[in-house]
Amino acid sequence: MQTVIDLLEQSNTKTVITGADGQPRGVLLTWSEYQKLISDKQPQKTILVTGGAGYIGGHTVQQLIKENYKVVVLDDLSSGSLDNIHPEAEFIHGDFADIELLREIFSGTEIEAVMHFAASIEVGESVEKPLHYLDNNTLKTGKLLQVMNEFDIDKFIFSSTAAVYGLQEQMPVSENAPLSPIDPYGHSKMLSEQLLAFHSQHNGLRAIVFRYFNACGANPENPVYSAHESHLIPRVVDVAMGRRDSIQIYGDDYHTADGTGVRDYVHVVDIARAHIAGLKRLQTQTGFAVYNIGTGKGLSVREIISEVQRATGREVKYQVVPRRPGDSPITVADNIKITTELYFQLQHSDLANIIKTSLR
Repeated sequence: MQTVIDLLEQSNTKTVITGADGQPRGVLLTWSEYQKLISDKQPQKTILVTGGAGYIGGHTVQQLIKENYKVVVLDDLSSGSLDNIHPEAEFIHGDFADIELLREIFSGTEIEAVMHFAASIEVGESVEKPLHYLDNNTLKTGKLLQVMNEFDIDKFIFSSTAAVYGLQEQMPVSENAPLSPIDPYGHSKMLSEQLLAFHSQHNGLRAIVFRYFNACGANPENPVYSAHESHLIPRVVDVAMGRRDSIQIYGDDYHTADGTGVRDYVHVVDIARAHIAGLKRLQTQTGFAVYNIGTGKGLSVREIISEVQRATGREVKYQVVPRRPGDSPITVADNIKITTELYFQLQHSDLANIIKTSLR
């Protein structure tokens, strides 16, 4: 359901107000013009974004700059790309756990908040390299928090994942569900969340954790590219565009409508918008809070394939192979908390738009 603010944001009408003599007396601004006017009168706040050269981080940097924030991107480019960095963002090439570099950044720039996207995120790789995931995702996050505490920077938004939930029987899965990750990637994110909760309790950190479900799509005007090609939608698109021969469907005998696995797919621009809502919330919030980012609805593998075929007019070939160990039949977010507490509404996450922007 659209709110009044949604309608005003979509309005492009500018009205000139005239007096009884027909002479102009003023101008009624559109909502976006009014927002820009008041933001231009306020001092810009600087946000440090780790991993801002990556897929979700890069889209969030775009949104931050659109909202009139200054942005410093810290990225080692191990999986991100220089092409993904917004031209108005300051870029620093380096490790987010480099203590001396962080001290240099925090002493030279007044940082309002930190958004932490930098992480290793491949589930399969995490099984092969569990210690690397513990180090990169958890221990290094602790070093970042240590230096933030030295400089009294108390606002932090953490990029987490639905992988912390593991296999859940109750769907949709809420933020109160017990955490039971089944792979080192999920464990590393869960431990990082616990570290944040500890810092919030004892060091005064204001922290928001966003647990993403399946990020997908792109900003069609300024696309940010992902280096991670293990996700379903990019692989299906690759088949349709002739860049790969076929994909594999891992099991078609689940207790779902068409037998294939069902997941919650949320557009990356909506994820970026949610981070802006979270940042504004941190102005008044104290302590630690967790929010799912998802649609609350599931789409099956076959539904994704069908929509790509419809949008492209091309066949997507696939082979059904046995289920992978640990795969859940259905994983869908309960998103009531983010809509009621952050007043956040999705705008881009319908399937047709996800596929259209993915194809672009």
